[in-house]
Amino acid sequence: MIKKIRALFKTRPSVVEVFQGKDGKVYFHVKAGNGQITSASQGYSSKSNAHRAAIKIHPGMEIIDTFKEN
Repeated sequence: MIKKIRALFKTRPSVVEVFQGKDGKVYFHVKAGNGQITSASQGYSSKSNAHRAAIKIHPGMEIIDTFKEN
């Protein structure tokens, strides 16, 4: 029973995912350990601007870049 309770409280840390939207702008969102998106950004004109904003808003959080160059 104790192991089941401990397992419920174990979660993966939240991460920031940077991605390109269908409109061509670059966005980031915070994804919780359970996979749920907990916050989303505005659109940025470049990947570097999105990264800079993500670092400023969520310092120390892991950033996963899923941005694909065309």
